[in-house]
Amino acid sequence: MITLVKTVDFFLAYLFKIHDPQSISVAKPYEVMKNYSQGIKDFSGIDLQKAPLMSVSLKGITLDGSNLSNIDLSKANLSYSSLIRVNLNQANLTKAILTEVNFTNSCLSQANLQEAHLEKANFNFANLQEVDFGLSYLAQANFAGADLTQAKLPLDYAYDVYYNAATIFDHDFDPQLRGWKKKNGNN
Repeated sequence: MITLVKTVDFFLAYLFKIHDPQSISVAKPYEVMKNYSQGIKDFSGIDLQKAPLMSVSLKGITLDGSNLSNIDLSKANLSYSSLIRVNLNQANLTKAILTEVNFTNSCLSQANLQEAHLEKANFNFANLQEVDFGLSYLAQANFAGADLTQAKLPLDYAYDVYYNAATIFDHDFDPQLRGWKKKNGNN
């Protein structure tokens, strides 16, 4: 089995253009893709740090409590998924489709969400410090209680984005001036 895993690692390293295949075992991402294709969608608590999962479609997946730090999910589709209490520190989610994803209590500090589609995404009480949301679509996204310290946010909003009294912004960011809608309560 170890030889097979190493062969799969080297094949996927070549496929995903990873220059140092020893830097990550791609057996877990391979197993996730294989099991997902067989209808299994709950992978709570999995460790996929540094995993190369670019352009994958994993709609409706559950990754609650997982470690996805430094993962590459650029151009991936995780719409309607649950990522509650997930470590997404320094994750690459550029151009990802994340419609109605639940990021409640997750850590996305220093993540790249440029040009991501985040319609109706739930960031309740998420750590979003230094996240790059440049050119992201945030229609009806909920940031109640989230920490957006030093986050790079889009300049214009032609749609509703929600926050509450517990949401933390940089001192020079006025959410109402930017068109954000204040909600009462924690949701």
